[in-house]
Amino acid sequence: MRIQLDVSKENAKELQGLMIRAAFRTHSELFNNCVTFVEWAVRQVEQGSTIVAMDADRERVREISMPFLKHVSDSRPAPPSPARRTERQTPEREVAPKSKGAGAGAGTD
Repeated sequence: MRIQLDVSKENAKELQGLMIRAAFRTHSELFNNCVTFVEWAVRQVEQGSTIVAMDADRERVREISMPFLKHVSDSRPAPPSPARRTERQTPEREVAPKSKGAGAGAGTD
C-alpha cells in the first residue's frame, strides 16, 4: 500500500532530523516504527498502565499526555472491584527508588 502525506517544509525538516537521530534509513522505516510504538502504547493503556518517562536517577517522572491515549483510557471498561484476598495470595511488592551513590544491589532483597 502506498501512503502519501502532505507536510510543511518545517515538518519535513523535523522528520529528516528525527530520521538521522534514530538512524532510520527510509520514511517507511520511520512510519513502521511509529506504528509499532503507537500499537504498544495503546495496549499498555488498555491494560491499565500509565506511560511515563523517568530520568536515570528515578527522581523525575513525567507522564506522556496525548489525546489518542486519553481516548483509549476513557474507552476502557471500569476495572472489576478488588477480590477479597486470601492467605494464599501474595501481595505485590513495590520497587524502592535507587539511592544516589548506592552500589549494585543496594536496597534490594
